[in-house]
Amino acid sequence: NHPGRAFRTGEGVQKSQHTWTVEQLEMKLLKLASLNVLTDELLEDVGQLTAEVSDWFVNDFGFKNDSEIFNGNGTTEMQGILDAATAARIDVARTGAGIVLDDVINMWTCLWSRSLPNARWYVNPKVFIELIKMTVGNQPIFIPPATGVGGGLWGTLFGTPLVPIEQA
Repeated sequence: NHPGRAFRTGEGVQKSQHTWTVEQLEMKLLKLASLNVLTDELLEDVGQLTAEVSDWFVNDFGFKNDSEIFNGNGTTEMQGILDAATAARIDVARTGAGIVLDDVINMWTCLWSRSLPNARWYVNPKVFIELIKMTVGNQPIFIPPATGVGGGLWGTLFGTPLVPIEQA
């Protein structure tokens, strides 16, 4: 929400006064911790311990943050964007089991046009099996990356980047 709205008035007509309600938001920060079991051998090798523990924490914290961003419960975790209570979630009527073209089109048409430049599809990697087969007429909706799957990017769906994640 933003505090302004555009409106039209007639020539010489007094502009109406608008009042706005501003909500107060309370945020509680909770600690994020990671527990790892170490062997005696690893404890004796400080260089290896430092390298491995740093890697473990980065991976654990990254996965936990990503998981909460998408599926967080909003009480003991961040509020996830897939929670039905958030404005970020848009539900569309499903047309059948599995993923079908109409489902993808329904999701695409719900996208706010101002979001198009920054939009991303976050998908479970298993959906590639279905997306690779989908076409509109004889045009594919999924375009693999020009450099191949090993090129780093995962292709586009309706011209919008696809990002495979474990949390989807």
